[in-house]
Amino acid sequence: MTIATWKVRAGFAAAVLCVLAFADTALAQSGGGGGMGPPLPNGPPMIVGLQSMQVPGAKFTISGRVADETPGSCTVTFTGAANATALCDSGGNFSVTVNVPVLGLVTVVASDGQLSSDPAAFNLANAAPTTTVTAIHGFGNNWTIGGTVGDEAPLGLTVTLSGHPAVRGRTATVLANGNWSITVTMTSFGIVNASVTDWYGLTGTASTPAG
Repeated sequence: MTIATWKVRAGFAAAVLCVLAFADTALAQSGGGGGMGPPLPNGPPMIVGLQSMQVPGAKFTISGRVADETPGSCTVTFTGAANATALCDSGGNFSVTVNVPVLGLVTVVASDGQLSSDPAAFNLANAAPTTTVTAIHGFGNNWTIGGTVGDEAPLGLTVTLSGHPAVRGRTATVLANGNWSITVTMTSFGIVNASVTDWYGLTGTASTPAG
């Protein structure tokens, strides 16, 4: 082999290597082959916080937070015992107050307009109320009958009194802190019964002597 022929072959091999190197670089930049490629599509939103609180009137306030690349575009849909849709703020936080006539399971799904989260589920429940009742003797024959209602949402509940003639058929409205009271005139001894029924029809009772 002559020196000239060897140089030609060596030059041809170098040219092929340059072409292959250029092709690899172009492929990587275009996202094909073994290059990094374009970023993956946005993942679905996730519900990362969820809580409920009973409020007066057979209602619940449901709140939480959605994690997403664009949380401000997310909506949250509730089905089951609560049916509603809530919009997320720029931080993904949401809150909605919903009528819940029948307690039970609620399913929650968040959507960013393209993808939806896995469903989250929780149960809306209610416990029976309780009440205390006391009779405090005031001036003359005046007595203050009162007590405290324990309930998830006491504001606006009604306590109905019975027993002693002075209180029979009387009612008192419960305040936000659960307290209630009325003032009556008693001239004889007897038993005062107090009964309170919550927003879902469950009842609590208590009694005290008075007069």
